[in-house]
Amino acid sequence: PRNYAIDGEARCGEWLDILPHPLPDVLRTMEDHYSGRLSFEVRTKPTPYLKIQHNCKYACSQEPFKSLRKGIFSYYAYDKSNDLFERQSGPNSAGWVSIADLPPEIPKAFVMLEDPGFYAHRGIHVQALENSLKMNLATGRFVRGGSTISMQLAKNLWLRRHKTVGRKAYEALLTVALESCFSKAEILEMYMNVVEYGPNLYGIGPATKHYFSKPAQQLELDEAFYLASILPRPKQALAPASGGMDRVHNLMKALANSGLISEYMVPIKDSIDTEGWDVDE
Repeated sequence: PRNYAIDGEARCGEWLDILPHPLPDVLRTMEDHYSGRLSFEVRTKPTPYLKIQHNCKYACSQEPFKSLRKGIFSYYAYDKSNDLFERQSGPNSAGWVSIADLPPEIPKAFVMLEDPGFYAHRGIHVQALENSLKMNLATGRFVRGGSTISMQLAKNLWLRRHKTVGRKAYEALLTVALESCFSKAEILEMYMNVVEYGPNLYGIGPATKHYFSKPAQQLELDEAFYLASILPRPKQALAPASGGMDRVHNLMKALANSGLISEYMVPIKDSIDTEGWDVDE
């Protein structure tokens, strides 16, 4: 192509007419419930560049968010064979863990590893997406997504795993609506309770019982870092006793050395009591 840039501006709901069809089921009835406008500009040469601006709002009394306000909601997850199955979640479902019941440092571990700018952005972290654009163009394939916690939640609740530019656009529109209807604490709580932590293992409650044989309310900080660290590739994660916790402790040491967490947060390995041992010179 002669032109390596594209830009556009439209009403937030109008983008649903512009994006690739057929739309995912969740988006087909949402157009009339958006307000505000969204504009973007993307360039691939000579230097990759991305800009997104919006003031999108969504009528939160409408679907799909009306269902999320109920005590139990359903979404599609993947089993061990990567086949879809319907999973129930929500505050009234078995295994749900309220963020208010967790030690305050536990959610911070997820934010630090998954989305350090979570409390500053409005669902879309433009710089992270631009960095992903640069890396993907350099490698010629999708190697990095640049998704925020809010975008990952939208994908897990309503979209499929296949990676396309169109899906990222759907994800963005769902995310700006999600952020206009829920607080950061609510989004983080839903995220920790619906994401995959291993084959057929969804939600922080079941994950904590599986990996550490305890309720999530009793998680230690390094255990929370372990759970957060396996989220990008949970099916390939090392088990805690098979090197997984060693990796996490090294990660926490690196974070402390960089000043991102305090030294006191890094676990100290149990020292060996050598009193009474006979040691040959």
